Amino acid sequence: MEDQPQRNKILTRIHTIPILQQDHSKLLFALSMCLLALLTLLPIANIFHILVTTGDKNLSNDYALFLPLIDKILTGSYNWIHFFEDVFYVSHFQPLPILVYLGNAILTGWNVYYELLFIATLSILRLFFTYQSLTILYPTGFRYLMLPIIAMLIFSNSQISSYEFGASAVALGLTAFGFTLSVWGLVKYRGRPVALLFMIAGGVIASWTAASGITAWLIFLAGLILLGFKRTYYYIVWLISAFLINFPYIYFLLINRKPGTNATLQSLLDLRLIVNLIGRPFANEIGQNTGFLLLGEAAGWIGLFLGLLGVILVIINRRKLLTAAAPALMYMAFGLISAWQTSIFRVMIAPWYTSMVIGYWIGLAGLAYMLAASVCEKSELDVPGLWTKRLIPLMYSVVVLLFIIGLYLKTNLTYRDKSFYLASRSPTSAACLRNYEWAPTYCERSIFLWPVNRVFLEDFAWPLQRHNLNVFAPHQQWTMQGDTILGNVYAPEAPNTLGVQWYDGLPGIPAPFSDYRHLNLSVTPSQSATWKVMLPDNLLEAEFSSAVGIGNTDSVGGAEEPLIFEVYLAQVGETEKLVFTEKMDTTEKGWSNFKLDLLPYQGQEITLRFTVRGGDDSPATLYRFPTIDLTKETKEQFIERPEVRPINTSLSPDSPKPTSSDYIFNLDAATVHGLEPTGSSANTWQVQPDPYLSVTLDDPIDLDDYGWLSFRMAASPDIPARAAEAYLYFEGQEEPVVLLVPLLKDGDTYTYSYPLRMVDIPGRLVALRLNPVLLPSAKGENIVKVDDLRLVHLP
Repeated sequence: MEDQPQRNKILTRIHTIPILQQDHSKLLFALSMCLLALLTLLPIANIFHILVTTGDKNLSNDYALFLPLIDKILTGSYNWIHFFEDVFYVSHFQPLPILVYLGNAILTGWNVYYELLFIATLSILRLFFTYQSLTILYPTGFRYLMLPIIAMLIFSNSQISSYEFGASAVALGLTAFGFTLSVWGLVKYRGRPVALLFMIAGGVIASWTAASGITAWLIFLAGLILLGFKRTYYYIVWLISAFLINFPYIYFLLINRKPGTNATLQSLLDLRLIVNLIGRPFANEIGQNTGFLLLGEAAGWIGLFLGLLGVILVIINRRKLLTAAAPALMYMAFGLISAWQTSIFRVMIAPWYTSMVIGYWIGLAGLAYMLAASVCEKSELDVPGLWTKRLIPLMYSVVVLLFIIGLYLKTNLTYRDKSFYLASRSPTSAACLRNYEWAPTYCERSIFLWPVNRVFLEDFAWPLQRHNLNVFAPHQQWTMQGDTILGNVYAPEAPNTLGVQWYDGLPGIPAPFSDYRHLNLSVTPSQSATWKVMLPDNLLEAEFSSAVGIGNTDSVGGAEEPLIFEVYLAQVGETEKLVFTEKMDTTEKGWSNFKLDLLPYQGQEITLRFTVRGGDDSPATLYRFPTIDLTKETKEQFIERPEVRPINTSLSPDSPKPTSSDYIFNLDAATVHGLEPTGSSANTWQVQPDPYLSVTLDDPIDLDDYGWLSFRMAASPDIPARAAEAYLYFEGQEEPVVLLVPLLKDGDTYTYSYPLRMVDIPGRLVALRLNPVLLPSAKGENIVKVDDLRLVHLP
């Protein structure tokens, strides 16, 4: 009896140890799941963060293809019988994207952010469908490791051009989602008729969005075979569905080919291009470089080799693994066939092609998981000596996953070198589009990234304005950063210079006002900044929003006294008044928000001036991304198209005027190339290839006293890419500063100007070259006239 307490104590200890071990295992599992969830969320959050902190809501670029159709539909006179014909663009049948654009136009006034967020959200659903597709046939305990790997591929920075621009986001996002939905349905409901419904639904989404959806049907057929769909009627349904759904391609490409269809055969098998396409998701500098890249090509070759090796391993164990490998092989095939399909009709590699081939890498990761799962399943582990036999598949899986993760970390931690379309959705782009009636002609380059004047800005803006869409919607946001290009933002202490400085972040990195990021305004005690705006007179709300912040103590000179931020407002003809003030200690961190009600000033022109007192002139005091949010009472009625008077042309009363102090270039002494005199009048030429006028100065010119480069000219309306190009050569500089000035489309004679305050002038001017046009017309009139070229003196 004396030993009973001791015996109970021992028994208690014996029972407690497994319980503690069990609790420890649960805790470890919970922590592991939290880590995997975090790693899964990081790439998703990164893409959403980029979308909401960059760009503006304006349309641009490829929307010019769809805008005429949306315009017709919204006027109420569209004949829907022609819808299927009208939605075949270039080489893609796109009824679904058009319906997305139309719905967005009707519901939100065509705010492009909604399209971007819609596709990003749909991609989250696609992530989970992909995860299930690749793991459902082998649901091991470590299947959750696939979530962050799939997430980093679907939401990789290399695909930013397919997330940042609505026309590419909707088309590529719907195609990828449609394919994923079909694969998921075939795998989830393997051998059941309901799987065909998902296959058809996903196939419609893919094929009725982009041409890559056509090849998906061949992959669906292979999936039916590999996944064990044995009944004949499955294949009859597949055949009928594939034919009917893809018939528009047969009709508009072969039977009744539409004019402008861009499906010209380039090569049946360009292996190097295919390899570079496959490796493109793991290359840097893809935003502007459309050629071959060494890292991407290496990734492509290695990725294809690993894929081939994985397929061999599956074939060796085909009785056991072929069905389980089907989902991964379908993804790999879709990426590979998409690359081959692209190489047939294209010779360049566009930034958004990464989304078309990322399926290959998703499938490769899925194949690695499946091979590892086949080795580690419990029934296999019980077989003696099996570890030796299965070592190669296990090693293969580890190598593939480490290779993909390594490539990702090497190439996908930045997005700016991979972005293409964001440059056409900057705050500057939105300001130019909204003010197209008087915006300078060089505004066009902030909206369209293709050749000059392929679409004229006024032709693009007018349908949006008359339907109160996009930047013309009742709810608008004006940005001080965007208005800089219009000449409405300047430093009063240096009114003839760009003056105002912009920074990204806090304390911030210097950036040009044309940047697509939402930048912060920098002011110093010696230099303030002003923003002049004309508020509409039919407003319900008008609110200015910003915040003030300090970078760090070193940046403000170690000042001990607080800094005082002040905002002044001036009406025309009246003295400015203080409307906001706030003191901040130099040790304070972060932002302090503030707002100003501007509704009392509706219908008036006002000027806001931003200042700071205290500290020194270091760029550490910032106003965060100043904006004005407006809500108009009703939609405006536009019956007649407004007359366009760009401020940098002689059509505008506010264009710079010549003075007696101007420096006038002697065109008679200029070197002339690619311009043949016509004999009809002085300084009139027939345009040849590489046309230009070049003037070398006897004495270099200091440009501090001059405000604009100005030239008076006319060019035949038939001349394409209508723009003049000026090259400014400075002392000690090998490369010139290049200014591009788009020309008006009617071919009449106008004076064009470009403000020198927007030019980074490194020294004195020693020579100037003017290309009055970029190239001659292949057919039609090719006459150009230049009768004045000068530097306009500051008033």
